[in-house]
Amino acid sequence: MAKEPRRLRVYEQWQGNERFFCWGRCVTGPSWKSGMGTLFLLIAPTAVFLVMVAPYMAAKVTPAILVISCIFPVFCASMLLLTSCRDPGILPRQEPDEEWLQGRKPRARDVAVNGHRVTVRYNDTCHFYQPPRAHHCSVNDNCIERFDHHCPWVGTTIGKRNYRTFLMFIYSTSLYIAWTFGVCLGSLFVKHKELMQSAGPPSDNIMNNLWLQTLGQSGAAIALMIFTFIFFWFVCGLSGFHTWLVATNQTTYENFRYNHNQVPNPYNEGVFRNCASTWCVRIPPSKVQFRAYIDEVQRVPVELGYPDWNAAASMSPMQSGMPGVDGVAIEMEDTQYGLVNSPGRYGGMSRDAMPPAQSYDSGTTDSLAQAPIGRTNGHSILGGDTAQLQQQQQIQAMHAGGAWQANPAAGYAD
Repeated sequence: MAKEPRRLRVYEQWQGNERFFCWGRCVTGPSWKSGMGTLFLLIAPTAVFLVMVAPYMAAKVTPAILVISCIFPVFCASMLLLTSCRDPGILPRQEPDEEWLQGRKPRARDVAVNGHRVTVRYNDTCHFYQPPRAHHCSVNDNCIERFDHHCPWVGTTIGKRNYRTFLMFIYSTSLYIAWTFGVCLGSLFVKHKELMQSAGPPSDNIMNNLWLQTLGQSGAAIALMIFTFIFFWFVCGLSGFHTWLVATNQTTYENFRYNHNQVPNPYNEGVFRNCASTWCVRIPPSKVQFRAYIDEVQRVPVELGYPDWNAAASMSPMQSGMPGVDGVAIEMEDTQYGLVNSPGRYGGMSRDAMPPAQSYDSGTTDSLAQAPIGRTNGHSILGGDTAQLQQQQQIQAMHAGGAWQANPAAGYAD
């Protein structure tokens, strides 16, 4: 009797560049080894600190120093591993439909986001229109929801599902670095005071010699101070930069690609709401069941998780039917901002696992921006006069790779 072939799970036939550990429970990027290098940079100086500096200060000052010195690295390492080993927000790939195969698929369309027009483009690798703020990570080779950046220090992409733990990692690491530097600096004064008490009456020569003795007996503390001083500026600067991004509701990718001094940020809702959207919301479930058996996964189109976005697109002058079964469009109801029929190609998660619908639109039909958005991939430009057309053609010649460009006077292009 022939042996039945082994049933494969989703992660065993994965199309992206992600790496899986613990039988599909941990999802990392292809540069996962660099994340382990970051973990080593955290553990190695911590071992020196906990063996040669913290116990001395705990004995001479207070035991709380040793307790805090143990809590900090454990928390930092936990946040690093949670960031590195979590699905950052992968949007499951789908199969190309007939419209795409025949070359009739529109390359982009517009959606309204808080009164601003945003252009979303069709992704030829994942075969769907990317939701607003999603971007295809060239390193992981998958579309990531609310893409921020690919971080080599943690070995994976930072997106919607691991951005908060990434923030907690860099914030806690900044505090831990400052704590280590402060304790090491304090140990020099404690050691000097101890030597001074045992040296007898003070004098200038004795004081100078005592400081030399202090430095000679505190090699570990001095080495840690140099190490932490170097890394503090990088980690603290990164923390400050992301604090500003959270306060203005931007991602790293958006900040580098778009100039919000000239183009309004469609996602900015004020400091308090911006911060709440990062810190006071639940992390959504993964859209991919990595450990599910391939023959049991019921796939759901990515677009079904974004009915408000689809409704906004249905009002767009670039609107085209959402791809459905065999290229049949999924119908939408403009007034209700929801799906009427939802047959479709399926894309990597069960219907039960589909997250709640997320709103990207203000819900108004007059919220589309009137200014043009240019494209540099050979397609027509929405609106604009001849001068703008010539300007876009010049940009097209400069950017032969086909990247999208946002007109500074217009809206926003994802």
